[in-house]
Amino acid sequence: MPSGAGRGQRAGRPRREAGSLASARAAGGRPVAARRLIGAYIATLPGERPAAKVDRPWKPGVELVPPMPARDRHHARVRCALEKDGWTVTHDPLHLRWGKRDLYVDLGAEQLLAAERGAVRIAVEIKMFSGASAVEDLQQALGQFVMYQDVLARREPGRVLYLAIALDVREELFEEPLGTLLLENSRLRLLVFDPTTEVITSWTPAPPTAT
Repeated sequence: MPSGAGRGQRAGRPRREAGSLASARAAGGRPVAARRLIGAYIATLPGERPAAKVDRPWKPGVELVPPMPARDRHHARVRCALEKDGWTVTHDPLHLRWGKRDLYVDLGAEQLLAAERGAVRIAVEIKMFSGASAVEDLQQALGQFVMYQDVLARREPGRVLYLAIALDVREELFEEPLGTLLLENSRLRLLVFDPTTEVITSWTPAPPTAT
C-alpha cells in the first residue's frame, strides 16, 4: 500500500505540473518562470527601472526592445518658447556621453535640448515638478542639473545650462526659502516659461551675451 501510494504520487506529479504549464501558457504564452526570467532581463537593459516584482507576458513575434525615455509634456512648449525668443534649437534631444555612460539612455535625458542665439549656446533641462513631493522633485532636478553641468563643462565648456520650469513652479517653489537659497548660492539657473502662452517670462540669471 505505501509503495502504491508512492507510485500514485509520482505518477500524479507530472500531471499537476503539466496542468500548471498549460494554465501558464494560456495566461501569457510561456510558463511563468520563463516570463519572469525575460522580465528580469528587460529590467537590466538601459532605460528600464528594475521593479521589485517583474512578471511580463511574452508574445511570439514581439521583440524585446528597451523603451526610449518618455518626453515631458512641457517639452514642446519649452521648444516653442525658445524659438519665439529668437533661439534656434540645434539638438533635440542633446546627447551627452561621459566614458561608457550615455546620459540619454541612463537618465532619460530626452528632457535635455540645446539651442543657440547668435554665438551664445545653451542647454536646457526641462522639469515638470509633478511628483507627490515638490522637494523630492527639486532634489532630483538639482542632482541631474549638477551632473549635466559637470559633463557639459568638459564636453562643451562654452554651453550654459538652464533648468526650464513652468511659471507656477517658480512662484510656488522658488519664492520659498529653500528655492531662494539655491538661487542665491548659484546652484541652479532658471528658464521660466508660461505653458499657456508658450513664452519665456524670465531668466535667472540672464543668458550671456555674445562677445
